[in-house]
Amino acid sequence: MPVSDKSILGAAFITNKKQIIEEMQQTAQQQQQQQQAQAEQQSKVENSKVMASFTKSKVDLAKEKELLASAQEKFAKIDEDQANAQHARAAADLNLVKLAMELEDVQFGQIRDAFELAQQMKAANHAKVI
Repeated sequence: MPVSDKSILGAAFITNKKQIIEEMQQTAQQQQQQQQAQAEQQSKVENSKVMASFTKSKVDLAKEKELLASAQEKFAKIDEDQANAQHARAAADLNLVKLAMELEDVQFGQIRDAFELAQQMKAANHAKVI
């Protein structure tokens, strides 16, 4: 069983026991304060590590969100480009239909003019015959 320093000093025949006991108590108190300061410092270091890790996680999360937003923006741009291409194809198809209708109108007009000319020639021939 261990015996404390204070018990040993109390049993010993030493002068200035009181002063030695006080110095030992001061030393013990200083050691305790130093251990407490070290523990507080260690706690601060651990807290700093935790905060640094938390901050890094937030930065990483922000980067991931930024990448996601960028990807969504690219998908929206692709959708817009596809819609514009579809619109351009539809406009081209409409222009082809309009052109075909104009050609039909021209051909119909030529046929009508040719028919009228034939009618006039027939009437002129008929008038000569009579």
